[in-house]
Amino acid sequence: MKENTQIQNNKYSDLTFEELKTMAEQGCVDAQYNLAKYYKAKNDWAKAAVLFAKAAEQGDKYAQFYLGVCYELGKGVEQNFVKAADWYTKAAEQGMPEAQFNIAMFYRFGNGVDKDHAKSAAWLIKCAEQGEAKAQYNLAECYKDGKGIKQDYEKAAEWYQKAAEQGIDEAQFSIALCYEYGCGVKMSLAKAVEWYQKAAEQGLDKAQYNLGVCYEDGDGVKKNPAKAVVWYTKAAEQGYAEAQYNLAICYQDGIGVEPDLSKAIKWYAEAAKRGLAEAQCNLASYYQEGKGVRKNQKKAFRLFTKAAEQNNDLAQFNLALCYQYGRGVKIAPVEAVEWYTKAAVQGFAMAQNNLAECYKEGFGVKKDIIEAKKWYTKAVEQGDPEAQKGLDDLILNPANMEVLENHRKKLEEYKKKAGDYFKELYPDTTNEGVEKWISATSDECWIIYMQDFEPKIAVQGMLAGLI
Repeated sequence: MKENTQIQNNKYSDLTFEELKTMAEQGCVDAQYNLAKYYKAKNDWAKAAVLFAKAAEQGDKYAQFYLGVCYELGKGVEQNFVKAADWYTKAAEQGMPEAQFNIAMFYRFGNGVDKDHAKSAAWLIKCAEQGEAKAQYNLAECYKDGKGIKQDYEKAAEWYQKAAEQGIDEAQFSIALCYEYGCGVKMSLAKAVEWYQKAAEQGLDKAQYNLGVCYEDGDGVKKNPAKAVVWYTKAAEQGYAEAQYNLAICYQDGIGVEPDLSKAIKWYAEAAKRGLAEAQCNLASYYQEGKGVRKNQKKAFRLFTKAAEQNNDLAQFNLALCYQYGRGVKIAPVEAVEWYTKAAVQGFAMAQNNLAECYKEGFGVKKDIIEAKKWYTKAVEQGDPEAQKGLDDLILNPANMEVLENHRKKLEEYKKKAGDYFKELYPDTTNEGVEKWISATSDECWIIYMQDFEPKIAVQGMLAGLI
């Protein structure tokens, strides 16, 4: 809810209270409004509301606006969003920007009216065109998200700029993002830094954080790790988790500041409390190793679990190690495989290697040489030397050769049947074309199809885009 601070008709300011009251009782709209403002200033909302109502009913837009405020907040009258919306609309239709903004917000959130983003945007346009900064910012948001109006990044940037120039910190941050990523404007890291700076100086934590990143990386400004630490600290002290995490790294690695493990752990802990997975994972490692803190395997396990549940691959890998070796928890092979799998699916090479080991040895899962080979291969493709050794040992082991060869033959036979069916569907396709179609799908996918579908079903699903 936006309030109007304009005093109407100051010519009445020289009147005595009794004279003003008499004029109000005689139906003078200006006197009614000014007397209502007097009672409002005295926090006597009941009397103020009565007088605002009298003036509003005579068409005074300021009184209509304030009567809307009374009904919205339940000041001097019973709270009633429908009536608030009605009076805001009357004032808005007379061009009052504060009322236009408030009714726009009512339509956005469905207060007293049916939610209607198109009507909200329409009122924001009217208000923004009168120079109302908050309306300009909110209109920019509408253009950015395409809410109630056609999405248009250039117009979004235009209105962010107008609001930013009037000092709206969120608009300054948003136009900085526009310049950083070239969204609706020509990319300019220097201008991004300029606007991050303005918002940061107003205390906006996310702008302080982004400005810190710019100084740390040298994006749009000369690289200055010490200044990065200054801005990370400002944002961190406001509870901004990402800044707390980056600040912890700075203290840990001596970036822009003298290394200080105790401060690094402090900021990791603050970010971890706010649920940042990366901080939880790093803090867990300190507790597991007993570095800078008293060793506590159970606490490390709990922190790894919290981060792993947020899909952090490193935490998932470390949690799997906890279950495999009994670090802070009883050894649980099945759970170890579960978490290795989650990390491996995300492409974490060490987890892929360890998962391959599990399949090779039958640890926590049924022994499966084919699955072991698959996960070793994935890890090798990422350059994991341990995986290469494991893959070589697996392939060269005479006990595995027959299994691998039989699987290879089975896969080739499956692909041939799929190709034959493809040829039936498209008889004009050359043999070379069929081979090209088969090779366009990885062996990994063919193996999955072979496990789940008959060749014809697989081909039909592939052609229909269902698998």
